[in-house]
Amino acid sequence: MKLTLRKNGKYYQAGFWEGNKFILVKHLGTVEKMVSLTKKEPSPIPEQN
Repeated sequence: MKLTLRKNGKYYQAGFWEGNKFILVKHLGTVEKMVSLTKKEPSPIPEQN
């Protein structure tokens, strides 16, 4: 089961395809919001000891 990102109008959605039906997992917001998220610097991941 592969998670897919799809654009629905001006919104992004994460989910997967089951046949020709898209099962929504997470609503990611507008394109503008996605762009602003990708522009931000990724926060460093703390090391696991």
